Amino acid sequence: RGEHHGLTDKTLQAIGATADQRAKILSIQNQARVDLQAQHQASGNARLEMAQALAAPTVDPSAAEAARQKMLAQMDVASQRMLQARLMIAAVLTPDQRQQLLTMTQQQHRTRN
Repeated sequence: RGEHHGLTDKTLQAIGATADQRAKILSIQNQARVDLQAQHQASGNARLEMAQALAAPTVDPSAAEAARQKMLAQMDVASQRMLQARLMIAAVLTPDQRQQLLTMTQQQHRTRN
């Protein structure tokens, strides 16, 4: 679940990120979080449309499919925004810091499983 919350200042310090790098990364993450919260609210409308389509007295398969496609499109937009933030963060970090982050992530994954 850690990846859903972004990088913490503690993690950034652990990989040797400078104060400037940490400030830039935390700013990138905060802006992405704001953008994704707005996206999440919009996706609630698509879920409601799906629920309404399935609860109708006569279920309209095309309305359900339209809601499904809308949900997929919104998930794609959110995924693109997350990737954009990750690419921006990667650009702030050095190759060595990115490798350290990967190693930490792999260790955390092994510990959980």
